Amino acid sequence: MTSVLEKARADFARADPVYMARWSGAVHHPARGELVLDYCGHPCTVHHPSASMTWGQEKLHPNEEVLVLQYLSEASGLPLRGEWISFLELPGGPHHDYLFRQEAHLPLARAFGAMPLGLREASVPWGAQPATFGDAACVVQAFPRLPLLLIVWGQDEESPARAAVLFDRSAPGYLTTAALYVLGIAVARRVVEGPAAPGSITPQVP
Repeated sequence: MTSVLEKARADFARADPVYMARWSGAVHHPARGELVLDYCGHPCTVHHPSASMTWGQEKLHPNEEVLVLQYLSEASGLPLRGEWISFLELPGGPHHDYLFRQEAHLPLARAFGAMPLGLREASVPWGAQPATFGDAACVVQAFPRLPLLLIVWGQDEESPARAAVLFDRSAPGYLTTAALYVLGIAVARRVVEGPAAPGSITPQVP
């Protein structure tokens, strides 16, 4: 994990903050040497070139720090496509789709399968907006140009609860599939466990 974070910090330090802001949707404050962007509905301030960051009153898990830095340094500026795709449809997604469903989909299904509308309430702290899919759904704006769609189908007499985490088709223009794997799991866990449990956000890059 340390080497991944060190590489992300080095890549960020080498990148031009003007272009990072332009392509990622962040706001650049050159006088303060800062880039400010929202992560899951809360402002994250990243200092350039040191890569030190603050996220409200909470400290981000190192995995999420990596995601912030990778998003800033790798963002392409591509517009949203308005088409939701599964992890399976991402480049190389089939190699880790089973693990992604176990780590991202299954916790959502277990937490909200009995009461799907609980998903909407649980996602409010993360700035989510309700969506009309399944029995309950919401869109979490993980980063300014990288939304995630969370869907729950409730359990009934004929079938168990199901859930899904979907990405806009433009997502590979902002993060690699490995990083999207970590992001999807991190967002799902934050919704399931709430703001008081950041220590469990520990998905590893596959």
